[in-house]
Amino acid sequence: MSISTANRIKLKLKDRSTLSRAKTAPGPVVLYCKRNSPQKRELAHSEATGFYATELIKERNCNWTSGRAFLECSLPRQVALRWLWVELSSSRDPSQVKMLFNGNTVLERKIKGRSRLRLRLPKCPPSSRFTIEIFSSTFKPYEILTNSTDRRLLGVLVGEIRVAKYWWRNIDLGHYKYRIARAIQRWRRRTVPSR
Repeated sequence: MSISTANRIKLKLKDRSTLSRAKTAPGPVVLYCKRNSPQKRELAHSEATGFYATELIKERNCNWTSGRAFLECSLPRQVALRWLWVELSSSRDPSQVKMLFNGNTVLERKIKGRSRLRLRLPKCPPSSRFTIEIFSSTFKPYEILTNSTDRRLLGVLVGEIRVAKYWWRNIDLGHYKYRIARAIQRWRRRTVPSR
């Protein structure tokens, strides 16, 4: 079933393979994080414009924008959202990116390579609907790469987007695994008496 045709259906994500099997369509996946576990994430119903078809890049579903992309999302209940996480990637050259949430600018900067961003959203009353707009500089792959036949006008590559009321609802411990292991090693060295 296509997510773009679903009408406010809650999809409980038990693991990443569920997301791959969902065959999401012309826009990036938008998740609402109720709790800090994959089972407590809901898929927002979203209507997207300005995105190319989903591509699988390094085992992740991503969508290129056309320079100006728009997402209109709805949740099954009203929530006062405060945080937004997004993965953006640019081509070899840095891309100027501007992101708006419900018409308010939440990001305006240059992106080079792959960036995972956590953005604080402006205070707004609880709502079940929200919009995300992404504006960026564009390029044509065939002008940059000599062996490319891709004539699309591309902006930035957008990965999964997550929204939540509290920032700790989307902590990915795998991202901090190396830092946590190093901190535990340092702590053990201090507490273990030397022989």
